[in-house]
Amino acid sequence: DVLTFDEFNRSLGVLSCNSSGKSDDDAFILKRLFRVISKNASNRKLSFVNYVHFLNLVNYGSRSDKLKHCFKIFDIDNKGYITKTNFVKVLFSLCKYVATLTRSQVLISEKELNDMYADYTLKAGVNVDLTYKAFVALIERYPMFLDFYDIFNNIYNGYKKISK
Repeated sequence: DVLTFDEFNRSLGVLSCNSSGKSDDDAFILKRLFRVISKNASNRKLSFVNYVHFLNLVNYGSRSDKLKHCFKIFDIDNKGYITKTNFVKVLFSLCKYVATLTRSQVLISEKELNDMYADYTLKAGVNVDLTYKAFVALIERYPMFLDFYDIFNNIYNGYKKISK
């Protein structure tokens, strides 16, 4: 069995990008997530096995496995490194998505994310693009980037309890 993006999105219930007034902008982070977990370059189908692997990662995955997965989400171009543009695009989209889920305001601007990225890369002495090793170091400095998995898991599990 396979899922299309729309089916995947609907399966998320309250986390879907079109429920509760969420905009199409919220779809970017979910489409990116779909593409990474589908392991499908065409981004059209998600196998049930890959979906279960993702749920297992969210619920029981090691920090190392989550870091590798998170890196793939940020590496939009699939080049083995993350550009500043892609980093800011994914992170700002993620911030907007989480703010929508939690019914709060986005607490950081794209400019602040750009500044944070520039500050980190300057202090760390890395190139503008982040390799996996530099990305892991960034996560060590700003661990909230990895909190997405915990937020996703907590909201999803809370939704499941409410809907029973």
